[in-house]
Amino acid sequence: MRIKFLLLSILLTTMVYSQVPVSGKFTGKLVPQIIGSGDTTRLPFVFFAELSGLSANTKYKYFVRAINHTDLKSTTTTGVGYPIWIDTASIWKSSGNPGFVSTQVNDTFTTDAYGKTKNWYSFFYINDSRFTAGKYIYPIIIIQKLGETTVEKYYLNDSVKVVKFDTYTDNITATGIWGKSGADPKNIVAIYDKVNGSTRPLTLTYVEYEGLYGSKLCRFYSSNVENKTRCWGTVIPNKLDSGIRRIEQINYKNNKIIWYKTSKNGVWAKSGKNTVYPTGGVNKPIFFDDYEVPLTQPIIEFTVKTQTTYESSVKCRVIAIRKYAAENQSSVNLSINDITATNGTGLDFTSVKAKTITFNNGPLAYDTTELLINNDIICEGNEMINCTLSSPTNCVLGNNISQDITLTDDDRVSIYFYPKNINVTEGEITVTAKARLNLQIGNPVSFKIFTKYIGKTTSIPNEITFFANNSDTSIVVNSTTTSYIEIPLNIKIKDEIIQDKADTLKLVIRKNTGFSSIYADSILTLVIKDNDSNATVQFETQKLSVLEKEISPKILLKLTNANNNISDFTLKFEPTLSTAILGTDFNISSASQDISLTSGVPQKYVYYQPISDTKREATKTIVFTLKKISNCKIGTLDTLRIKLIDDDIPLYQINAVNKVNITSGIPDSLNVYCRISGIVLETNKRTNGYTFTLNDRTGGCQIYSTGKILYYTPQEGDSIIAQGTLANLNGMFQMINLDTIFHISSGKIIPNPQLTTFVNESNQSKLIKIETIRLVNPAEWPTTKLAANSSRTVICKTVIGTVPLYIDSETDIDSTPPPQGYFHITGIGFQSDGSNPYTSGYYLAPRKLSDIEPINSPILKFKDTIQYVTEGTGMKDSIKIICLNNDRNFTAKIKLQGGTATMAIDYTMFNSEILLFTKDKTQNELSFIVADDNEVEHDETIKFVLREVAWGVVLDKDSVYTIIIKDNEENKINGTTKTYIKTLPNPASEYLKIDVPTKIAKIEIYNLIGEKMQTKLENNLLNTTNLPNGIYSVILHTEGNIYRSKFSVQH
Repeated sequence: MRIKFLLLSILLTTMVYSQVPVSGKFTGKLVPQIIGSGDTTRLPFVFFAELSGLSANTKYKYFVRAINHTDLKSTTTTGVGYPIWIDTASIWKSSGNPGFVSTQVNDTFTTDAYGKTKNWYSFFYINDSRFTAGKYIYPIIIIQKLGETTVEKYYLNDSVKVVKFDTYTDNITATGIWGKSGADPKNIVAIYDKVNGSTRPLTLTYVEYEGLYGSKLCRFYSSNVENKTRCWGTVIPNKLDSGIRRIEQINYKNNKIIWYKTSKNGVWAKSGKNTVYPTGGVNKPIFFDDYEVPLTQPIIEFTVKTQTTYESSVKCRVIAIRKYAAENQSSVNLSINDITATNGTGLDFTSVKAKTITFNNGPLAYDTTELLINNDIICEGNEMINCTLSSPTNCVLGNNISQDITLTDDDRVSIYFYPKNINVTEGEITVTAKARLNLQIGNPVSFKIFTKYIGKTTSIPNEITFFANNSDTSIVVNSTTTSYIEIPLNIKIKDEIIQDKADTLKLVIRKNTGFSSIYADSILTLVIKDNDSNATVQFETQKLSVLEKEISPKILLKLTNANNNISDFTLKFEPTLSTAILGTDFNISSASQDISLTSGVPQKYVYYQPISDTKREATKTIVFTLKKISNCKIGTLDTLRIKLIDDDIPLYQINAVNKVNITSGIPDSLNVYCRISGIVLETNKRTNGYTFTLNDRTGGCQIYSTGKILYYTPQEGDSIIAQGTLANLNGMFQMINLDTIFHISSGKIIPNPQLTTFVNESNQSKLIKIETIRLVNPAEWPTTKLAANSSRTVICKTVIGTVPLYIDSETDIDSTPPPQGYFHITGIGFQSDGSNPYTSGYYLAPRKLSDIEPINSPILKFKDTIQYVTEGTGMKDSIKIICLNNDRNFTAKIKLQGGTATMAIDYTMFNSEILLFTKDKTQNELSFIVADDNEVEHDETIKFVLREVAWGVVLDKDSVYTIIIKDNEENKINGTTKTYIKTLPNPASEYLKIDVPTKIAKIEIYNLIGEKMQTKLENNLLNTTNLPNGIYSVILHTEGNIYRSKFSVQH
């Protein structure tokens, strides 16, 4: 409801209200028999009446309220209640401050030529003694002629009985009733206890949404009816031997009955609801859905007036809906009409041309008619289909009885060059480029080809000629019958003898028309290589590595940009640049040899042979260069350096040399001089020297040097051979005293990290990963820059304990913010143990910032933090616990933290304290019900907390939930003064004396969490020696009464 009004009860501003109410002029035409009551169970009261005996054709201000028989002699009364002005032409309104001065609210009516007016009137009943169950009220209208000050008061002779909501049957009790329907908003719902509606209605109400907002409404009305379009709600008497026999919808503008439904015995057939002697009160109202009481005839129409489909959609669905329930079978005729699309096999679409749609009796229903769409793969315009509904039977047609379907042709021909790149060598040739259309077309398509780019050294027409005038051209393609079409575009290339750069011409397709689009390949690039320049000669690479024992390795020489002539050059061994000696360390056919290459033979292998011996020696270098002779130029790869690697030093797999003594933690291969190979797992971690990890999938080793640099920069994924001495530093297995690192290749795949929960000797120098950890103390994290070659230890908690992180100053992790919450961590297993035996001091050393992987942890929280409930409603309430971002199955517990309420006395819980969450179940509920203890007391509280959440689940700050139980007792119970029991002493230590007027038949003792305590009562003395210190509730059962109290124990 969009108009909010202030429902305040205030005194009317001074006005001339000095006449007593008058009867006879205000005549009820349709007046309910009953009206509800209660301050928090308010409902609108509606009636229809005629006012006569007024001035003809005159406008009056007015408002309507209620009076009782004592007000009939009052000259000052203006009634009670909050008027609702039902306006058939404008916006409805309501106010708690009605009257005729400028600060007050009223509405107007205009009498007819006979001084009469007929209207619907309404008001909310309020908390006033006039609305006391069993009494009677009279609707009253207060009027004032526009422009005058005299006020007139007229009341109905029809009295209305006041009833109250309750669950027993007598003359003054009542039950709520509400329903969903198809009725028009603001129309009137009338309920009768006679099938023909010949008597006064039991009750009247209006259909939401009427634009008002009411306060303190009945719970069932505010929850289910208010603001809910086409819903209605009101009250019926409990003493109703006939039940409800008739419900009807009345047009509030012309007062005509639109629809009605009857029951011959008050039991409504479809749902079986029995309305005879209802006893639901306000908490269990009677409910009718729109299948049982739709309040309108069935309406059949299309779900939409227009829709668009595509040829490629295959099917188009036309959906008709029958709104609201129908007691009988209903039908309409459907016709499907060609507009510009053609119905028929192999044409635009295929369907029935007409059919009868039949709906069986029952609730809301749908009917679907399918049109099969033919995708003809032809570019053409959009086409139209029309569907029409007619000839309704046992129903009425709605607004959407005609539906237009646009059949959109999504066959758009793409125009593009094929191929889009052409590379040729200059000569007297003709190159044919092609403009391609990829589909059959039904309508003409045109496009233009423009010159987009001409190279700076390209001459038109001296080197290239194209089209009619070497410029733009237009092309038109009429309808075709083939699946695609290609248009040849001839470009002539001329051969000239001047050495220059490659010539370039770019053409582009633009300005297309018809059902076409320009494809991505709409630019043609033609590159014409010059055949007059010198060829380029160079090595394939500048670096090679070979072992002494390798048989006949080879050098690859390549010729690029070859022309038609022979290219001559020299391959020369450079002894002054080499450390290897020809004839001693290797052999080749000639230290300097002339080589010729042509365009037909553009490459050549030259073989050489290393000489293998048994001496251990350093790596040597062989250097070759290229020298020009004729018809060529030497490229940038003009020098080749070959590393000749001594293979007399043993090469071990790492797991053959990294075994350690179990007792001491010292490697068995200490001080062994050897080679190891593998993949580099990280970049260098020293500013001078080396610290990085090598892994060959059998194990790992740290490569360590404090200052020596061997012209190699470690990169992740490098394949290398390291040569040096095996050592132990604080338990870390290392290779030191490096004299050679051989770089074999780059870009190797690093092994996936090993998933673990700890770091020890088994995963030292391996890439490992620990999931779901968090910082113990974020202040340990190096947020400011560390000194060079230093580190910081940061302790993290894991699912089984803790693990220290080794943060190296040479990583990009240094001086970054600490990770928040849970995260995954990847790194190298690392050890730093300062004493023998080296069996402790294990760390995980992340290599880079990306090794820290934030995770979107599940967040557990209460959906709300506070809930208010009232004693004695008899309804279950619930605590809702939700989990955000959940990706796992886990449990948590909801614990009672405290409060003043007592379990099993003030409330009862219905679920386990263990909450189970799954990937598909992200919300849990804990149900409870609040008891009515019939005690006059202050509001009580219950506090719950979430505890024992699974590892990796974050407990949100909203993890405390408070329930406030509102006390509903007054100072009297069943008409007698409440008698309190006396308990002395309080607090008790050994015994508690209980003073109660009558003999005690049974006693129950409960602690604050609802556990029943075992104790003994003799002669009204309760033994408390076995009760722990705390607060307890006592329930005493005597003859005809139950007493409750609380006491404390303090030993």
